[in-house]
Amino acid sequence: MLDFRRVATLQGQAALAWGILLLALPSPVLRVLALQTDEGGLLLARMAGGMLFALGATLFVARDALPPDAKTRVALGNATCDLAMLIVFSTAAYTGTVGPVGYMVSLMFGINAAAWVATRIGAPSSEPPS
Repeated sequence: MLDFRRVATLQGQAALAWGILLLALPSPVLRVLALQTDEGGLLLARMAGGMLFALGATLFVARDALPPDAKTRVALGNATCDLAMLIVFSTAAYTGTVGPVGYMVSLMFGINAAAWVATRIGAPSSEPPS
């Protein structure tokens, strides 16, 4: 079992970093993914950056304060979101919508999803047996 606090800390740091990067410098990130850097693309990149920043901040706040059942919901919710992003980026890379970096991003989201699920394997249940 991976430690929930460790996974929340690492993924929170990554979300904060990418959030700040997408908010401050969306054009270079979009260029790496071979995406359009027009006004609409920049707006969507900044919106994604804001959501990532909020996710990172939330993970930092919640990493120590949650009861086991809430940790399970957070972990499985994040794993589900990461799997959805894996599908989106894999499909986009396969169809040529994003550049080959899309496969690398897909792998990252797959590893993130697996890490979240691993935090719950063997985790204590929310209530002691009665």
